[in-house]
Amino acid sequence: MSSRQLDVVCRVTIPGGWLTLTSGVYSLTPESFTSTGTTWRRKDVTNPFVEGTWTVDALRDNQTETLDVFVTAETSTQLEDAVEAVIDALSQLNYGIEITFEGVKRTYTCWVADVVVKTDQPLRFATMAQITAQVPRHPRRSHARRCQGAPAR
Repeated sequence: MSSRQLDVVCRVTIPGGWLTLTSGVYSLTPESFTSTGTTWRRKDVTNPFVEGTWTVDALRDNQTETLDVFVTAETSTQLEDAVEAVIDALSQLNYGIEITFEGVKRTYTCWVADVVVKTDQPLRFATMAQITAQVPRHPRRSHARRCQGAPAR
């Protein structure tokens, strides 16, 4: 498990507020948000008189972001509670993720994520875990906003 941290603030909407994944027992690993891509929902047509196919309509499909969270707790019970909080947050049918990096805040609309939890030993004895989630998000993000007091690039 990687213990390097990103200088970023990441929050997930939960009922009643936010779960911050970059403070307290949580930190993001550098594997988070390392790649993204665009896939398209296409409508292709063919014609017996024309070679090949023609794309007549295309819309961007949801994108998947990798979210990799490192969790460290003092006891296995605290770790289990912290891991469960992340899994619950990412298991919502619809939620928001807000990421602030280098003074720019972006908000994404996301849907239920596939989650894998790895621990350094059996969960009931563990005090460290790594949660890797494949988070589907809407292809558009909210407009990036520069945070107050952040230097312009």
